[in-house]
Amino acid sequence: MDQSKLKATVNLLNSIVVNPLLALLFGAGLIVFLFGMAEFFFNLDVRGDLHAKESGRNHMIWGLVGMFIMVCAWSIVQVIAGTVGNPLPNLNTPPT
Repeated sequence: MDQSKLKATVNLLNSIVVNPLLALLFGAGLIVFLFGMAEFFFNLDVRGDLHAKESGRNHMIWGLVGMFIMVCAWSIVQVIAGTVGNPLPNLNTPPT
């Protein structure tokens, strides 16, 4: 397999698998964070106010941690791809 076919395969794999998976996991972290905000501010827990605030705070923290990890993972993929001479396309451009 020549180098241009390998680069095309890696770009296709990143465009079809890696970037959508990271975006999906980032979205899951955002949903957990927003759910934690709703739980914290609107006391959406059946056990009582103190448990709702604590549970909401925990959901917000873990949502932020998840989003931070996904941004770091995406950055690491970008750095590795750029280092080996195969920069990934921008997230806003569809795969060709």
